Amino acid sequence: MQRSRFETIVSSPTGDVIAVDRRRLTEIPYFLLTNPTQNIVAVPANGSVDPVSMSVSSDGPAEVLAWTYQSTGNFTTVMRIRDGVERRTLMNSPIHCRCLFGTNQMPYRLPESMLVDEQRVVDIALYDVSGNVNNVRVAAQAVRYLEIMDDPKSERLKLRMRRREHLSFPFWYGIEGAGYAELAAGATGNFPITILDDHFELHTLSYFGTTSQDIDIQIVDVTKGEPLIDAFGGQSYMINAQLFLFTGDYAFRFHEPRLFMANSKLVVQLRNNGVATNRIYMSLGGRALAARIIKER
Repeated sequence: MQRSRFETIVSSPTGDVIAVDRRRLTEIPYFLLTNPTQNIVAVPANGSVDPVSMSVSSDGPAEVLAWTYQSTGNFTTVMRIRDGVERRTLMNSPIHCRCLFGTNQMPYRLPESMLVDEQRVVDIALYDVSGNVNNVRVAAQAVRYLEIMDDPKSERLKLRMRRREHLSFPFWYGIEGAGYAELAAGATGNFPITILDDHFELHTLSYFGTTSQDIDIQIVDVTKGEPLIDAFGGQSYMINAQLFLFTGDYAFRFHEPRLFMANSKLVVQLRNNGVATNRIYMSLGGRALAARIIKER
């Protein structure tokens, strides 16, 4: 009788089992949801809620690789990693959902994965900006590591990931302060972003305008006097964000990350080309690199 074949094992042409692929048995796809019932967080109109959390049971750690969301209105968020030792904030200002989570068709892949285990959770603070009661669902796509014989509690794996996160962890920068720029129709403004005490490796750019996506943009590294956007003949000026940032739901991902040293000063230059006042959100996504691992020449 011909045996059926199963793709998680190594088998012979006859279907006989030769060996088991241990990685397939110990690393499984996994989804993390926030802790309220049915993963629904009810945020009051123009209000906020106590932070909700993502965590795992005691069966083994998870490595978060991407996330997505669904909601009845727009919101901003501040996220933190929390364990028994520290609480580490992952963004400098509130980041708009359209600049951070992707969509259920196109999840946002993190520039650096995050370890979540029974002692470590991700806290998510939510702030409604829709003006209505907002039902928010956030889901993280992850890999779950199960117990294996030579490392029963995955201690070596967790130790390795924690050591890595002392040197590198995901981070997002928005416009300083409230996280947005508000411009009247046809108005132009300059808005600062200061890189904090860790170096920053920029991987993605995204934006969202509440009344129009017709926005011109330029980003200048003031510390070095270098614009991110250049033009023919070395000229530097703003270009329409829709040429390279698409929409807020789909972040532009650099083919090669760009490094900004700790304490660098950036300026985001924006022009509102719409016919009404526009509140513009931006997100620079990447990873924070501990200052001690890079020495500037």
